[in-house]
Amino acid sequence: MLGVAVALAIYKFSGYDVGLHPAKGGSPLLASLACLVIAALFIYTWFAQRCVVFDTTSRELIIASRGYSQWHERRISLIGCREIYIRLSHGMRGKTKWPAYAKFADQHDQYLTEILNDSDVEPFAESLKASTGLPVIIYGEKQNA
Repeated sequence: MLGVAVALAIYKFSGYDVGLHPAKGGSPLLASLACLVIAALFIYTWFAQRCVVFDTTSRELIIASRGYSQWHERRISLIGCREIYIRLSHGMRGKTKWPAYAKFADQHDQYLTEILNDSDVEPFAESLKASTGLPVIIYGEKQNA
C-alpha cells in the first residue's frame, strides 16, 4: 500500500513511470493520499499492543495499550469484584471476539479488555485466575481452527 502511494506520487510530480498507470479522470494525488491513510492504519495495527497486569497491593487490574508512540493505561479496581467472565461474541463477517468483564457485588459489570484469538482465551483466563484469585468463567464455545 505504501509502495502504491509512493509510486503514484512519483508519477504525478516527476513524470517518471514506475509501472503504475493511474486511471484517466482520477486524481493521482488523491489516490496517493488515500493509499497513505490505508497504509497508516495497517502500520497502526502492526504496532498496537496490549498488556494486562494485576497489582496485588492496590488490587487493581492495569490494562496498558500501545499505539504508534505512547502507552495508554487504564486502572480498574477489583475491590468488591465477585468474578471475571469472558463471553463469546460475534463481530462483523463472522469474526469471533471474547470480551472480558468483571462482575461486582452490586451487580454492575466493568469491561476489561477483548481477546481476539480463540487460542488465547484459556491461557488468559488461567493467568487472571492465578493472579487475582477470582473465579474466571468462560461463556461460549471455542471454534476449532
